[in-house]
Amino acid sequence: MSRHLSIERTKLLELIKFNKNITSANGLYLYSEDGDKYLDFTTQFGAVPFGHNPDFLWKKLIEEKEKSPGIMIQPFHSEGAIRLSRKLIEVAPKGLEYVTFGCTGAEVVEIAIKMAKAKTKREAILSTRNSFHGKTMAAVLATGNEYYRECFYPVHESFSHVEYDDSEALEQALASKQYAAFIVEPVQGEGGMITPTPGYLKSCEQLCKKYGTLFIVDEVQTGLGRTGKLFACEHEQVEPDILLLSKTLSGGMIPISACLANKKAWSKDFGQRHSSTFANNHLATVVGYEVINKLVQDHSILANVQKTGRYLAEQLSALVEKYPQAFTSNHGIGLMQGLVLQDWDDEESYACQSLTDHGFIVALVSGYLLNRHNLFTMFALNNKNLLRIQPCYYVTEKEIDLLIHALEDVGELITHNRYSEILRVAIDLEPEPSHVSSHTYKDNHAVASGPKLGTFCFLVHPLNEISSVDCMPGGQNAYNQEETAKILDWMDKAKSQYNEAASAYYMPCIPSNNGGYVDGWLLFSMLTPSEMMSLSKAEKERLIASYVELAQEKEASVIGLGAFTSVITRSGTAVENCGTPVTTGNAFTALTSTDSIRQISQKKSIHLDQLTLGVVGASGSVGRLCLLDIGAEFQKIMLIGNARNGANVKKLEVVAGELLFKLFENPIVNLVSPVFQKLTSINTKEIINSQPIDQNSQHYPENAYRELFVAVRDHYLDVYGQLDDFPILLSNHVEETLPKCDVVITATSNGEAFIQPGLLAKNAIVCDVARPSDLLQEVIQSRSDITAYEGGLVRMPADLRFGRLNIVNLDSGVTLACLAETVVLTMSQADKNYSLGGISSIEEAREVFQMALSHGFRTHIDMKQITSLETDDQVMLAD
Repeated sequence: MSRHLSIERTKLLELIKFNKNITSANGLYLYSEDGDKYLDFTTQFGAVPFGHNPDFLWKKLIEEKEKSPGIMIQPFHSEGAIRLSRKLIEVAPKGLEYVTFGCTGAEVVEIAIKMAKAKTKREAILSTRNSFHGKTMAAVLATGNEYYRECFYPVHESFSHVEYDDSEALEQALASKQYAAFIVEPVQGEGGMITPTPGYLKSCEQLCKKYGTLFIVDEVQTGLGRTGKLFACEHEQVEPDILLLSKTLSGGMIPISACLANKKAWSKDFGQRHSSTFANNHLATVVGYEVINKLVQDHSILANVQKTGRYLAEQLSALVEKYPQAFTSNHGIGLMQGLVLQDWDDEESYACQSLTDHGFIVALVSGYLLNRHNLFTMFALNNKNLLRIQPCYYVTEKEIDLLIHALEDVGELITHNRYSEILRVAIDLEPEPSHVSSHTYKDNHAVASGPKLGTFCFLVHPLNEISSVDCMPGGQNAYNQEETAKILDWMDKAKSQYNEAASAYYMPCIPSNNGGYVDGWLLFSMLTPSEMMSLSKAEKERLIASYVELAQEKEASVIGLGAFTSVITRSGTAVENCGTPVTTGNAFTALTSTDSIRQISQKKSIHLDQLTLGVVGASGSVGRLCLLDIGAEFQKIMLIGNARNGANVKKLEVVAGELLFKLFENPIVNLVSPVFQKLTSINTKEIINSQPIDQNSQHYPENAYRELFVAVRDHYLDVYGQLDDFPILLSNHVEETLPKCDVVITATSNGEAFIQPGLLAKNAIVCDVARPSDLLQEVIQSRSDITAYEGGLVRMPADLRFGRLNIVNLDSGVTLACLAETVVLTMSQADKNYSLGGISSIEEAREVFQMALSHGFRTHIDMKQITSLETDDQVMLAD
């Protein structure tokens, strides 16, 4: 494959193992340099009507060589152009008199639009949604799919679209009399091989005539036999003002197109101002002439299109009936057919739904058919789930049976949830052994009862490479080491093409203990934390914009930012004005973590007021809230920052100052706090009163908190002459500080584990809230004295799972607190943002915690992770 030619297409072909070097083609078959033979059911999107390299066309071209004809002789008319123009008018629908040649389908669309504007003096062009007319300027604006125009011409007031097969909508638009022309396909090819209701095309002709709008029929795909008639117009005796032809006219040999017009459409202004250097090429027009002659003289060709077209449609319909879990429907007419795949809604993996959203599943199926069955099929440009089937006009029922047999294989795989077998082809893995059982994982869903309270969307991504593989069908255990390496390599390539958000999992019902329920979606990106952090600012913005846009398409009541989507949005502030309530989930994450510490200390009969608390990542959103909620209950507090960030101590001073302010703001409540008692002895209240802080200000009083902490610390030093016993110590040195801590909350966004077994005190309690974990695996494996566990986990009101993976392989009924907060806010029908900016209040966090209790959510501690506690019962949050 070329590294210089159509490089984005090359990348896509490599992703689906379509990167074949085709060295020859003959009839219905393509031949690769490896000696493989592929039956062609695409025929260059219908541009190869008689198979590859048809003898009769080559014979004619060789004859022409002997004549030394005038091939490129403009402004003179070549002999071939004259003959073909006459032939076209002879066979075309009634009333067409003038021919303008081009080289491509898009070019004749441009010609037709120019012609219509020149004649009518109107600016606007009307077309249909889901249509496809080409990718040049006017053609792409007429195309009814914004994907192909948005980065070139986002909005253009001269081009409008109405629904296809809707005569009422068409008349309403045409009644304005602002449109120069209405352009329509008799069959929407790229739109999904959609055939309109009988009579639609004729009504379009009549309505255009009624309102003085030129009627353009785009038969670039349908024209010259593809539907079983020479022109699709003939099915309803339609007589357009302008008729467009291309693909089949080339015979699959030399590019050519033609715009046929009647007197009503032609004008001197157009004729004098339009020309094209290559349009009247003698060789191309000779081929076009021979194509039409062949179709007109050999009636068996169109008879075969009609016969095999009916047979193909019947067989595809039978497939849809036999495999309803794999295929939804089939569309088309003649040898212009399409088979629509079901969305890959696989509860076993997040990848399948994501691949569906990216419009990638048909490409994967095409890759499977090419590599396992030697059949060449393709997808449609405007219909992400449509497998296009456009064989040449000489196809037989025998060849169609080969296709149907292969599609039955696909149907079996999808029906039995063996998506992995299709993916294995793209990744270049060997087929699974025949004895491997089907992947039949299915979740138990709750039954909806009471009113629906809203819809949540939560943004997720893999935490590392291994969890990326876990998102694939079967999970990491389904692949050996060599296969895993290939998967990761394939995923790296896929990320370069598809790094925007996509759906991953749909939860139909989570009930509330207060009555009612919510539904919701996990939205997914394949990027890991390190990959997200390495994105440019613009790339991060595009990623998050794709998340939010998708969530809003799903009519989300609340959007939750999971893991590093919170980090790259600056704790949600980058999307706080998106129009939908947003949460980072940090409030519930923090308070379930502190609640778990209280539960474990109670179970171990430990008194927190005799212990030292270490908070790693205390200046972060979760660490700060943990400190504010539980810090005052300890004898001593150590706030630990990042040694690589020298300015981090300044941030820690701010958090420490806020803790002091909160502590002395409610002296009655905090009377038993060891920190309060220690600092009361030096008249800390007077220092605080001397430095008033406006809690009602719209801005977080960062400087005031810092100055408050520094003032209290300096006063303590003045009184005692040392800071060894000062209850709040700040440090950027994990190695020096962490071994002095009896209880540790670690909540960094480091992105990888860094806390080693030797850094932890004997019998320490460690709550690891970081995603990915801050604790190295060796901590759990080698320190049996330590109570180390994953914080920020919640048990839901029902025993549910978010698919086999359940986010990060959590137990049934358990989820992340940040996700739970999103659900809780949806149940509570929240109408504002929560937990944003890293400075949300502890009061708001406690409000969220109480909401969660009322809806039936409880703190969860995974006792399997804890070696120093009895494991008879799970520790649960008490009411």
